[in-house]
Amino acid sequence: METQHKRDYCGHGIGVVGDGRYELRGVLGRNAMSEVRDGWDLKMSRPVAIKLLYSGVDDPLLLETHVAAQPTGRHVVVVHDLGQHNGLPFIVMERLPGVSLADCMARGPLAPEFVEVVLEDVLDALAEAHSVGVLHRDIKPANILLTTRGEAKLADFRVEKMLDAAYFTAEGMASKAATEVDDLYAVGVVGYEALTGRRPSVQAPGMLALLRPDVPPGLAAVIEQAIACEPERRFYQADEMRAALIGG
Repeated sequence: METQHKRDYCGHGIGVVGDGRYELRGVLGRNAMSEVRDGWDLKMSRPVAIKLLYSGVDDPLLLETHVAAQPTGRHVVVVHDLGQHNGLPFIVMERLPGVSLADCMARGPLAPEFVEVVLEDVLDALAEAHSVGVLHRDIKPANILLTTRGEAKLADFRVEKMLDAAYFTAEGMASKAATEVDDLYAVGVVGYEALTGRRPSVQAPGMLALLRPDVPPGLAAVIEQAIACEPERRFYQADEMRAALIGG
């Protein structure tokens, strides 16, 4: 059964938010906590993406603080604005004309050179975020957007409380307390899946070289270290993982 919040956004088909500034168009994505809509900023005459939150953010000030703390680097999707519609929060973001990494992966395993560049860009975004104490907490292919220039941008730093267990460490899911290591583990899972078309086995993650023998040893080693079964073997800093990737 849909919640009242979801009906407020979906069932009634609201056309604008933000005191009439932002026009809502097609749905780009949706989960149990929120939806992302294609939008148009009538004031600035530019395309935007608008994230509408059904629930999960009880304190508007907390949302404002969260958005203000987000990194603004080259490889992060820009947040333009935030507000409320009928008491429900929304976030206005940069609208990229490209596709997501998930779209690329749907066509099959990707070239190692391409995957390495994407991971470097994501780690650059995380290095900036982690340096100011911000975690992403939901790194997955759908949240890695690709520009027309071939650069990767990290989207959707978490506001809601729902996480995707497939890209999260067992320790983090058990404790519910995310760390930098959880973000880096997720980057490793994304890299593994992008190269092989499957997610790594929790019991035996070190199968990348067997599944894709054409992957350069340095790239394979970085990914397998990031998703190692033993937490102490994993990377602890994004800069460290990115340096290993470039140096490999």
